[in-house]
Amino acid sequence: MSKLITIYGSPGSGKTLLSLALASRLALRKENVILVSSDKVVPHLKVLLPTVETDKSHSMGPLLLKSGLTQKQLIPKLVFHPDSSYLACLALAPGDTPISYPPLWEPANVMELLNVLSGLADVVLVDGMSNPAADSVTLTAMGVSERVICTLTPDRKGLEYLNAVLQLLRDEKYKTGKHIRVLSPVRETSPVNELLGIIEDVRFLLPYAAEAEERMLSGKLFKDFTRRPGLVLERRVEELLEELK
Repeated sequence: MSKLITIYGSPGSGKTLLSLALASRLALRKENVILVSSDKVVPHLKVLLPTVETDKSHSMGPLLLKSGLTQKQLIPKLVFHPDSSYLACLALAPGDTPISYPPLWEPANVMELLNVLSGLADVVLVDGMSNPAADSVTLTAMGVSERVICTLTPDRKGLEYLNAVLQLLRDEKYKTGKHIRVLSPVRETSPVNELLGIIEDVRFLLPYAAEAEERMLSGKLFKDFTRRPGLVLERRVEELLEELK
């Protein structure tokens, strides 16, 4: 399994849902995984762990304000899923606002964070932002990740997002030609065939599954799927994990 994986993509393409799905499947395999989100607009700690009591003392923000980060400083900020000691999350917390911290973290500080995290887990998953240029955690992680996943809504907006973001990622270090492209969430009415004829190298189609959204909202990531869309989504996530090896 790749050590560092970054997920980015168009708005509404299920980046966080996919991140949680991958993280929970890895945890079921007894792999230690840390899921990181740097979303400043919506502090994600309660999104990732809705049933866990957290406050601003758990925020990842202070870790990125200065250099010299150590495991001793970072470990207390990790919040574990109540149903698995293999899954921990790191994110901005309730009480953080879009102006709580600088618009962009220093890339050197981000690299220190990623390096320290990599020493603490089998897999580090970065749930990135739609606009990498506006988030140095996403952009820095994309430049050093072994694998990068690009999620795209199966519509015209997803196509135009891809055309625009590729212009921002021209530097060779981003290796956009190797990104794993995913259409998500695919509904029965989605114009998949038309898009597959336009967008190159789409590797996976992830179906819309209300059951997956229910699990995310309730925090019950390890509850078994019982309905077909969720079961199909689960199979696709397992296939994606195999691709990430």
